[in-house]
Amino acid sequence: MSPARSSREAAVSAGGSGEPPPEGRYQPGQVIDEKYVLVSKRGEGGMGTVWVAHNTVLDVRCALKLMEVGSSEGSRAVAQRVLDEARAAARLGHASIVRVLDYGETPQGDPFIAMELLEGEDLAQVLERQARLESIAAVQTVLPIVHALASAHAKGIVHRDVKPENIFLAHDEVTKTMPKLLDFGVVRIVNNPRKLTMDGAVVGTPDYMSPEQARGKTTTGQTDLWSMCIVLYEMIAGVRPFQGDNYNALMRAIIEDEPPSLAQLGLADPSLSQIVMRGLNKNPNERWMSMRELGEELAFWLSDRGVTEDITGASLRRTWLAETDSQKIELPPEVVARIAETVPPMHDPQSSEPSLAAIAEMNRGGDPEELLLRADRRRNAAIALGLIAGVLFVVLAVLIGTGIIVPGTK
Repeated sequence: MSPARSSREAAVSAGGSGEPPPEGRYQPGQVIDEKYVLVSKRGEGGMGTVWVAHNTVLDVRCALKLMEVGSSEGSRAVAQRVLDEARAAARLGHASIVRVLDYGETPQGDPFIAMELLEGEDLAQVLERQARLESIAAVQTVLPIVHALASAHAKGIVHRDVKPENIFLAHDEVTKTMPKLLDFGVVRIVNNPRKLTMDGAVVGTPDYMSPEQARGKTTTGQTDLWSMCIVLYEMIAGVRPFQGDNYNALMRAIIEDEPPSLAQLGLADPSLSQIVMRGLNKNPNERWMSMRELGEELAFWLSDRGVTEDITGASLRRTWLAETDSQKIELPPEVVARIAETVPPMHDPQSSEPSLAAIAEMNRGGDPEELLLRADRRRNAAIALGLIAGVLFVVLAVLIGTGIIVPGTK
């Protein structure tokens, strides 16, 4: 296992060999844009080289991501992609997305992005060391990233390369863990008239590609949702759900195979397993409708087990459940007692569980197993609406009976 890095910019993962990267056109001590002094290399990847740099204007260190585009025909397109990455991350301004500080070009015409310098390690390193995480810890860890992706999708930005190497677990001065989403280098801007990749191009990391991504189809937020569920599956199971001896075999598995569920592996309860496996449905229309909905389901799962915060200490109720809680309606017990008989039964009185027929009627086209898992919340909402209707009926009857309201006559 490669030695853990105590500090690392997290936009590009370093190579795993432990060997220093080969010499390039930039050297320690060189000044970029008249203010960034290169200190040391931190890593290299397909999207560039990451340096620790000193900003002489602000007297602080930062991470500098340099792209050596050279003079090839596509160099300007690469430079534009780096600019798109910088703009995409800067537009989001989310606590769990790496913060972009600056963008520019070197005298050689190579684009660079200046970002916050993070202390910690990426999720891939954690999994390399620990193999797997307990279910509660895994869900607590990914929730801030799910929230970050929901924010990105709301602004028309699809990441397209969600994977453990791009989830950095940063630690601040008080050792709190703050997951950070990195590397928007293959980002897709929804409704952007300027194409960044060719039609049919396969973009992303193979193990985490969605079926539609593997086919080279247009990607949406559902691609990120799939990849996020792959990551969560891997965190809990210690292995990825789809395997292949080579690239083509892996693509075939992603498109055709059905992996064992976390419940079948004995590594998660049926509720959590169902949440993850729905996110891995081959049909994007059958997955969770949005990253926000996925996050709410995961937050509900944690809350049902007495967990109140994610890994950062953020309140689940404030971040995920407030909107749902605000929809709950509570009536005084005496009112409930007076009109309870007027409410039609929502389930078989001989059963403690609502009937599948009643649930399916409220959720036409849904999966019966999923409906059972969510029955309590939906039943409460239906009963509350019935109680409100009953109250209005009783109040109206009283007003008519006392003569306060006289029905109109023709």
